[in-house]
Amino acid sequence: MTSFAETIEQNRQVPVDPVELYRATNKGASVDVRRRGSIITGLCLETNHPHIWTTNVLYADTEMLDQPKLPASHPAFPFGRHEGLGGQHGWPRYADFELFSETSSSLRMSAGDPAEVPVMTRAMRLARKSFSLSTQVENATGEAVDGSVAEHYYFVLPGDLKDVRINDKKLSSVMGKDAVNDIDNGVARFMTINTEPVGESGRRLPTTRVHLFHGIDIELDAMAMGDAPSADADMSLVFWRRPGSASLCIEPVYGARLDDDGNLINTELVLAHGESVALNTEIRTQ
Repeated sequence: MTSFAETIEQNRQVPVDPVELYRATNKGASVDVRRRGSIITGLCLETNHPHIWTTNVLYADTEMLDQPKLPASHPAFPFGRHEGLGGQHGWPRYADFELFSETSSSLRMSAGDPAEVPVMTRAMRLARKSFSLSTQVENATGEAVDGSVAEHYYFVLPGDLKDVRINDKKLSSVMGKDAVNDIDNGVARFMTINTEPVGESGRRLPTTRVHLFHGIDIELDAMAMGDAPSADADMSLVFWRRPGSASLCIEPVYGARLDDDGNLINTELVLAHGESVALNTEIRTQ
């Protein structure tokens, strides 16, 4: 019998066949999710703009829908470089997520194997002008697991990166004069944000308002809760761009940071047997 780890390694090497999509709708809004990887291949929301009823919010390279490493919004566990199962961003984007609950406007799916890895559950809910996503990672294995969790959102960016505004400020004002050049060339940049505590072990990012293209702004909220994060675990927003693509990645991350030398530390969440962590995000059009 093929193990979960063997299946993930096989899935990294071969095209997805067949490409299976889950779909939810709400009036003019819709979301499409590829079964392999729980990758969002399309998100359309209604807007408040007087002349634009709906807009595509999240980017996906639709010519690569059958490719294992599809450039589109996906979960990460852990965030960033990883020498273990699945490589960078971990095993979730190569796993088949099974749908176990759905309505016309919501989807719930999960993947993982308690004998080998934590189980990831993804719950999506679609309103006409908003999309909420809760990603929970629960460790039912016999050993403690460390890592970090992130939503690797690819937002549609039809224009120039220098025209993007974060809370009405240029990227260079928020992250330094080299931010636009770095991000344009595929260098991930962490945005320094003062987070707020939630309960005994959670963190919340303040609402981030992003101006990506004329007439439409996006608001992004993120909150994380966990049973047993380390004392240093915190949340960040990471900005990255696949060079040449019409997208900008804005990634809420929990349990990863850069040290004083700029090295990525991405194992600040420690889950013992039976413990879990959840990252809850919401995208809204304005």
